[in-house]
Amino acid sequence: MADVKTPALQSVRWVAGLMMLCLFWCEAAMALDRDVALRDLKHTGWGPEEGAPSAITAMAQTNDGYLWLGNASGLFRFDGLRFERFDPPRDDRISSFYVYSLFALESGGLWIGFTLGGAAFLKDGRMTFYGESDGLPGGSVLDFAMDAEGTLWAITTSGLAHFSNSGWQKVGADEGPSDPQSFELMFDSAGTLWATSPSKVMFRPRGEKRFRDKLVLAQPRYSSGISESRDGVVWFYSEGGLQRLLTNSNVGKQSTSISRAMLLDRAGSLWLGSVGKVYGGLRRIAQPEILAPYAIHRTDALDTFGKRDGMTSDNVGNQSMLEDREGNVWVASDVGLDRFSPRSVRPGLPNGSIPNGNFTPLDAALISSSDGALWVGELTSAPIEFREGQARVHTEIDGVSVAASADDGALWFGNSKEIWRYASGKFDRTPLPNGTDDFDIQAMTQDRAGQLWISVARKGVYRRTNGTWTPYGGIAALPRLTAMTLATDAKGRLWFGYTEGQMAMLDGTEVHVFLNKRRLPTGNLTAIYGKRSTVWAGGEFGLAFFDGVQFQAVTLSQGRAFRNITGIVERADGSLWFNSDGGIVHLTSVQVRRVLGDPSEPVEPEVFDALDGVQGSSARLRPLPTAIEGPDDRLWFVRDVDIYSIDPARIARNPVKPPVLIRSVTADGQTYATGADLKLPPRTGSLRIDYVALSLTMAEKVRYRYKLDGVDKDWQEAHARREAFYTNLGPGRHQFHVIAANNDGVWNETGATLNFFIAPTFVQTGWFVALCMAGAGIAVWLLIRIRVGQVSARLRIRHEERMDERERIARELHDTLLQSTQGLILRFQSATRDIPEGSVARTELEQALDRADQALAEGRDRVLDLRVAADTTLDLPQAFAAVGGELAKGHAVAFSTQVEGTPRDVTWRVRDEAYRIGREALLNAFRHAGANGIEVQIIYANDKLRVRVRDDGAGIAPGIVESGSRPGHWGLQGMRERAQRIGAELDVWSRPGAGTEIELSIPAAVAYRGSASRWPAFWRAA
Repeated sequence: MADVKTPALQSVRWVAGLMMLCLFWCEAAMALDRDVALRDLKHTGWGPEEGAPSAITAMAQTNDGYLWLGNASGLFRFDGLRFERFDPPRDDRISSFYVYSLFALESGGLWIGFTLGGAAFLKDGRMTFYGESDGLPGGSVLDFAMDAEGTLWAITTSGLAHFSNSGWQKVGADEGPSDPQSFELMFDSAGTLWATSPSKVMFRPRGEKRFRDKLVLAQPRYSSGISESRDGVVWFYSEGGLQRLLTNSNVGKQSTSISRAMLLDRAGSLWLGSVGKVYGGLRRIAQPEILAPYAIHRTDALDTFGKRDGMTSDNVGNQSMLEDREGNVWVASDVGLDRFSPRSVRPGLPNGSIPNGNFTPLDAALISSSDGALWVGELTSAPIEFREGQARVHTEIDGVSVAASADDGALWFGNSKEIWRYASGKFDRTPLPNGTDDFDIQAMTQDRAGQLWISVARKGVYRRTNGTWTPYGGIAALPRLTAMTLATDAKGRLWFGYTEGQMAMLDGTEVHVFLNKRRLPTGNLTAIYGKRSTVWAGGEFGLAFFDGVQFQAVTLSQGRAFRNITGIVERADGSLWFNSDGGIVHLTSVQVRRVLGDPSEPVEPEVFDALDGVQGSSARLRPLPTAIEGPDDRLWFVRDVDIYSIDPARIARNPVKPPVLIRSVTADGQTYATGADLKLPPRTGSLRIDYVALSLTMAEKVRYRYKLDGVDKDWQEAHARREAFYTNLGPGRHQFHVIAANNDGVWNETGATLNFFIAPTFVQTGWFVALCMAGAGIAVWLLIRIRVGQVSARLRIRHEERMDERERIARELHDTLLQSTQGLILRFQSATRDIPEGSVARTELEQALDRADQALAEGRDRVLDLRVAADTTLDLPQAFAAVGGELAKGHAVAFSTQVEGTPRDVTWRVRDEAYRIGREALLNAFRHAGANGIEVQIIYANDKLRVRVRDDGAGIAPGIVESGSRPGHWGLQGMRERAQRIGAELDVWSRPGAGTEIELSIPAAVAYRGSASRWPAFWRAA
C-alpha cells in the first residue's frame, strides 16, 4: 500500500516528508552515520550495577528531554546519568502499574499504557488516570499512535479507541482491525493506519472506515511490529523474519533473520534486535533500500553488535529500540539499557588489527608519507605501512624508537643500532655516530639542505654532512645539551627543544638561544611544530608560540592547564590540535587567531577525553611527537594504551540545546516541589536547588551556570555540578536562573527560572521595622524631652537667679535710694516753706520738687516692675493684676483683669516678654490716657495666646500709631521689638477721644509649654 504511485498519495507523502524534515531540522536533530560500523560507534551500557531497570518493555522521550522506561515493576526516567523510579499515586481504575506501552506527545506529556488495563497521562508531575469508565476499552493497553490531525489512538486487548477533549471513544468492531488480537499501531506518512496481530498485518487508508488485510502469516507470530523508512517504505518484522510491504497486495520476500525489535533511524538505517546466543543481539542494515529484490538471511554478514562486543545482553526484546532527539539509538535488553552515539574519536589503526600481532602503543612512533601512507613503528617490531586499507610489514627494520618525514618525501627511522632512510620504495641504512651505539635516538629531523640532525640520549646533537657525523653540527653557539625534540619549520629554521623550557633556534648560521630568563614557561619541551606560519612549542606545563621575538604562553579559561603536551598539529584551516594528558585538545582557527592577537586572553578549548573514548596518558620521553596529520587529513594521536584518530571533517556535533529543568528545592533538610508559588519558611538557613539539563548524548559533559538575583553579581560556573547552594538568605522574593550547555558547548541561554519567597520572621517584617522606627522615634523623643528638661532646668535656674538679683536690686533701691530720695524731698519741702512765696527761688525749687516727685514715682514703678517680674510664681493674669493694682492706687481709674479660655502653662520667656509689653501698655494708659477705666484681657486660645490692654481715655494721635512712636519716646517701638523677639504680633487700635486697644498675639507653638515644634529651638539653645 505504501508504494502506490497515485498523484494524490505522492503529494501527501511529499507534504508529510517535508513536515518531518522540517521537524528534524527545527529540532536540529542528528542521526548516526550509516557509513560507520556499529563497532566504530560509541557504545555505553547500563546494567543493574548502574541502576538500570531490567526487561524494559517500552521507551519514550518527552519534550523536556527525559528518557522514560517502563517494565513490569513500573515507570522510570533517565537523565543520562541517573535512573529514577516514578511512583504514581494510587487510583482505583488502575489495578497494576505494570507498564506495557509509552507514548510521548510533541506538545509535552507522556501516555502510559498498563498491562492489566487502564492508561494514564503524565504532565508536569501530575498524573490523570483513564479506565473503562472513561471510554477506554478494557484489557492491556498495547500501543499508542497519533494521526496527522493530532488525534491520539490506542489499541487494547479489547479494541481500538481514540482520544479527544471529551475523553476516550471506542471504535466499533466493524471499524477496528479485523483481528481482535492486534497489538501494534502505526500511522505512515500517507496517513494510513497500520495494525499488526500474531496472524496478520492490516491497514486502513486515510479517509476510510474499514481495515484491509495486507499480509496473512502462515504461523502466528507473537513478537512482531511495523515501521516506516524515510523513503515511505513500510517494513514488517516478526520472529519469522523481516519483510517489505510492497504495492497493492504484494509483499517482499521474507527474511529468515529472526527479529524481535526494529527501528528505522533518521539516516535510513534499519536496526534489528533478536534473542539467543547464536543470532541474538543487534544487527543493522545501513542501506535497507538495497533489500528490495531479495531477503536477508541469518547467515548474511550484516553489521552486528552483541554481548561479546560489550552489549549488556544478546537478548533484545520487543518494542525496545528508540532514536532520541539528538540522534542516539537506545536499545533495551533483558538486563539493561544500551546507547549508541556518534564517535568523533576512533581507537585503533586503520584496519583495526596488527599483522604481526606484536604491538605496544606505549612505544609507537607515527609518521605519514607524502604519497598517502601511514607508517607505524615501535621498539620491538618492524614498522607497518598502511595504504588504502592494506597493511604491509617491513621486516628490513627490527624496531623503531624514532621516525621523521622530510620535505623531499623521504622517511627516516631510527633505533639504538642504526638509522634507515626510506625513499622510492627502498630502505638505505645509515650508521650511528661513533660512540652512540646502544643509546636511543631521542629526536630526528632533516633540514632544507637535506642534512640529517639527530639527538642521542645522553650524548647530544649530531649533524650528518657528506656522510660524516659532526657533534652539534660544528656550531659552537649551540647549547651542549641533549635535545628532547627537533623540528624544521616552514622557513627552514631548525628548532632544538631541551629540558626545563630551554630552546635554541638555528637560522642559517645564526643561533638564537632561549635560556635562563628567556626560557619557555612550558617546562621540559616535548613537542615543536612549525610547518605552518606559526611555531608552537609544548611541554610538561603548557603551550606557547613564537611571536618573532620570544615565546608567549597560551592561557586557558577557568584556570585549566595543558599538561604533558607531546604532539602538536596545525592544520591548513588554521585550527590547532595537540595531545595532552587531559585528552586530545582542539582550538578552532578563530580561537588561534585570538590567541595570537592577545595571548593573555583565556581560551576555552574543545577536549576529547575519556568520556569520548580517549584513554591513557600522553606523557612519554620517546618516541616523539605523538600527533601527526595523515595523508587523508585524518589526525592520529598516540597514547600509552592505544592509538586514536579523528577526522576533523566528520566530527559529530550536537547542535541540540539541552532543555533545563529545576528538579527540587531543599531548605534546611526539607524538600519542596518547584511550583509557581514556592514559599519557604522563616529563618531558612541552608538552601539547595537541584537542576538538570537533559542532553542524553553525553550528560557527563553538560556544563551549568547559575545566578541568584541580588546575591550573585555574575553567572556562577558550576561546571558539571547539578546543585546550587546558598545560606542565610534574607526574607522576601528571590529569582534563581540556571542555563546549560551540551557536550559540544551549545548553550541554552533561556534555561530555567525559579521564583521563591522566604517568609520573614516577626523581627524581619515591616511591622517590626515600623515598631523599631516608632521605638527609635520615641527614644529620640524621650532623649529630646530629657535634654529639653535639662536645658530648661538650667535656664530656669539662671532665670531664677536673675529674678532673685532683680528682687535684691529692687529691695536695695527701695530701702536706700528711694527712701533717701523721699527724705530729701521732704526736707526740701520743709525748707521751701521758709522761702517767701512768689520769689523766684521758691518757684524754681517747687518745680524741682515736682520733678523729683515724678522721678520718685517712676523709680517706684521700676521697683514694682522688678518685684513683679522677679516673682516667677505668678502667672500672667496674676502678674498683670498685681502691677495694675499698684498703678491704680495712685490714680482714680477703675482697673480690671479678665481671662478667657482655659489657662495654660506659658513658657517663662513668653511670660516675661508678654508681661513687659503689657506692663508698658498699662503704664502708658495710667499716665497718659486720662481714662476712667483700664482693663487687661488674657485669652488662652488653641492657636494663639492673646494679651489685650484697652482703655477709654483720650486715645493716641493717628500719626503716632502709624509711626509707632512719638518724638523722643520709644515705648511703642520697644514693645514691637520685644514682640518680634518671641515671634509674636503687636497690633494697636486707637483714635482721639475713643480710647486705645493694644493686642499681643503669640502663636501657640511658641507660647505654651510642651509644644513639639519648640524642641529644636531648645535643643539648639543647649
